[in-house]
Parts: sequence; structure tokens; C-alpha cells
Amino acid sequence: MAERFELEMGGFESEELLDFFALKCGPLFYNQAVLDVQTVLRDRFESIESDLWALEKN
Repeated sequence: MAERFELEMGGFESEELLDFFALKCGPLFYNQAVLDVQTVLRDRFESIESDLWALEKN
């Protein structure tokens, strides 16, 4: 912050800033992670389903 904005920050101010970003941006990252996991699981289940169909006997 000192180099970019010419603003001196102590530990308390830094922690407050991180808490603010976590509060405002955290849900966005969390929701994207949930969507990413859904995609991976969907692909995995499709693969398992395909493998199970291959094991079926007529």
C-alpha cells in the first residue's frame, strides 16, 4: 500500500482490509469453487455411469 498508494498501514489496518476483502470477495470465490466442483463431479458421474453400462450383461 505504501508503494502503490503512498499509504502507511499498520497491522490493525492490514487485518481490517483483509477482512473487508474476505467479506466482499469471499462469496464470489466460494461460489465459483462450488460451480467448479459441480462440473468435476458431473463429469466423474457420467464416466462412472458409462463404466457401469459397459459391465451390464445381456
